[in-house]
Amino acid sequence: MRMQVCFNAGFGVVINFISVFLLKPSGCGDEDTPYESHSAFYIVVFYHAIYPVALGNVAYPPNIATFGADKFDEEDPKEGHLKIAFFSYFYLALNLGLLFSNTILRYFED
Repeated sequence: MRMQVCFNAGFGVVINFISVFLLKPSGCGDEDTPYESHSAFYIVVFYHAIYPVALGNVAYPPNIATFGADKFDEEDPKEGHLKIAFFSYFYLALNLGLLFSNTILRYFED
C-alpha cells in the first residue's frame, strides 16, 4: 500500500510540475525570442519527482506474483500443478504485454 501511495504521489507531482512549468518553456514557439533551457531548479524538482514513481513501480510485479502463489497449497499435488500453471500464465501475460507495448503501440505512435 505504501508503494502505491509513493507511486501516486510522485506521479501527481510529475503531472502537475510538467503542466505548469515544462510544457511551454520561455521562447518556445516565438520567432523573436530564442529558446532558453530550463533552470537547474526545474530540472532538480522534475528528477526528484520521478524517483517516487520509479520506486513505487518497482514493487508492483513481484508483489502480484507472491499474492498469486499464496493462493495455492503446496501439500496438494493438484494445487501444486495449478501453481505452476498460474506462474506460466502470469509471466506469459506479462511478456505479451511487453511485446504489445514495444511493437504495436510503436506502430500507432508513428
